[in-house]
Amino acid sequence: MIPEGLTSSSRCERTKPETGGAPRTTTTGHAGVLRQGVDALAARGTLVVVGAPPFGTEVALDVNGLLGGKRIVGLTFGDSETRTMIPALVHLLKDGRLPLHRLISTHPFEDIDRAVQDMRSARRSSRS
Repeated sequence: MIPEGLTSSSRCERTKPETGGAPRTTTTGHAGVLRQGVDALAARGTLVVVGAPPFGTEVALDVNGLLGGKRIVGLTFGDSETRTMIPALVHLLKDGRLPLHRLISTHPFEDIDRAVQDMRSARRSSRS
């Protein structure tokens, strides 16, 4: 869950100085998060989309925001990009720059309905 008063958009903006708007990855499958990821990119930045929303989901983008060379790339199983993306993610994790514990939630099996609700609403549970 995002703390009160801090939107996911402001979280993206807050990381710009640290990352320079460097490549970002969205795994939520939430269209709004994808838009925020694009907005947070620097010129010539790349957004890698891993999580997929339901078929037919559309995202509104300001096309002028793409004119600085921003790219949106979809990454699927078997894509050759995984040869560079996975080692890069492992490197970030080892360096402590990929807070995986904040990105993943676990639920006891008896809470499976709650887990599905959280997944569908692109919400990270407070349970881990």
